[in-house]
Formats: sequence, C-alpha cells, structure tokens
Amino acid sequence: EDVGELFSDCFWEIKGYKQVVQRIDDGARLTDGLAQMLSERAELEMKYAKGLKQWSRKWEDAVNKSPEYGTLENAVKALTVEANETADIHNDIRAKINGGLLESI
Repeated sequence: EDVGELFSDCFWEIKGYKQVVQRIDDGARLTDGLAQMLSERAELEMKYAKGLKQWSRKWEDAVNKSPEYGTLENAVKALTVEANETADIHNDIRAKINGGLLESI
C-alpha cells in the first residue's frame, strides 16, 4: 500500500484541518447534550424526592390521627421512614449531579 494513501486523510494535510474543526464542533455539541441530559435527570430526582417526602408526611399524619395501633401502625410508620430515606438518597443523587458532574462539564 502506498504511504501517501495511508496519510491522505490526516489533519496535517492540506484542508485536513476541517476534520479537526468538525470534531471540535461535534464534541462541543455532544457535551452540551450530555449537560442537558444530566440537568434533566437532576430535576427528575428532585421531583421524585419531593413527591416521596409529601407522600410520607401525608400518611404519617394520617396514621397519627387514626385509631390504628400495634403492628399496622408500625408497618405504616416503617413505610414512611423508608420513603423519607429513599427521598434522601434521590436528593443526594441530585446534589452529586449538580455539584460534581455538571460543574466538571
């Protein structure tokens, strides 16, 4: 194979800079898309965490005002505690996305 053919599409050739410029443009566009994707994910995490917290408060208040006692009361309270802990996890994910990932982009 001819050496000239091997290097005919290289960036250092005449007009080869166009490939480099195109790759830089593509990289910037892809990075913007990734940042948008992560931003949307962080928003979803926040909404889900907020929904879990509201749900937990609603049912915790309901069981506190009801005549329930014993194992059913304990089960409902355990579910509300689990929902709060899950919400905290999703808030942590949101914070990591907004703090570490998006700042690095």
